Amino acid sequence: MKIINKTQHSSGGIILNNDGKIVLVCQNKIRTSWSFPKGRVEDNETLFETAKREIYEETGLEDIVFINDLGNYKRYQLKSDGSDDRSKPKVIHLFLFKTNELKLNPVDQKIFEAKWFTREEVLKKLSSTGDRKYFLQIMNEI
Repeated sequence: MKIINKTQHSSGGIILNNDGKIVLVCQNKIRTSWSFPKGRVEDNETLFETAKREIYEETGLEDIVFINDLGNYKRYQLKSDGSDDRSKPKVIHLFLFKTNELKLNPVDQKIFEAKWFTREEVLKKLSSTGDRKYFLQIMNEI
């Protein structure tokens, strides 16, 4: 029997504060998996609605202002050891937002920490090679 892989779609955002810093979230304190706030698109939810919901759940930020649609990119989900799980393809849709809020307070219990970083720090912190590659491509747009 052949197993057909279903691509997962996630949506989230790159959020800038007034200092030009970007928020990343740590999903697991043991392996320190840092990424942009994002999550799975639920039934009857648009990509934009998912992005706003996930940003709130993973950072606590509510007062965010939409700037631009940053498109999407493909990568694989990460295994617990940080390597790519080639059986689980993923398409990630990201939107650019800005906020005046500075305090980060994740609502989602799976998020260990949310923190502001400079662009250079973001490149060093992102756990996924696919996330880093995408960020390098769009860095001049933000």
